[in-house]
Amino acid sequence: MTREQLHMLIEIMELQFTVHELVLFLDTHPQSREALEDHNKYANQLRDLKMEYQREYGPIVAYHPTQKPWECAEECGPLWEYISTPWPWQIDYSY
Repeated sequence: MTREQLHMLIEIMELQFTVHELVLFLDTHPQSREALEDHNKYANQLRDLKMEYQREYGPIVAYHPTQKPWECAEECGPLWEYISTPWPWQIDYSY
């Protein structure tokens, strides 16, 4: 795994955490316009970054989350390519 790929993967994890935390916050503060705007901003950034990662390095998961595994769109790359990438415990996260 290259330094650039690792950096992008860590950025995806950070954005996923941020979006998830905002969802939890919105569960208890549904009227917060600022939180909703932040959620939408970070969710869009996350979507774009995942698409970029998958175009560059292959799929992050075994299938595209919005489609059936056998109907993977071109933007998510070759369907079974993920198997040739390192498993999470094989990644050296210190960079």
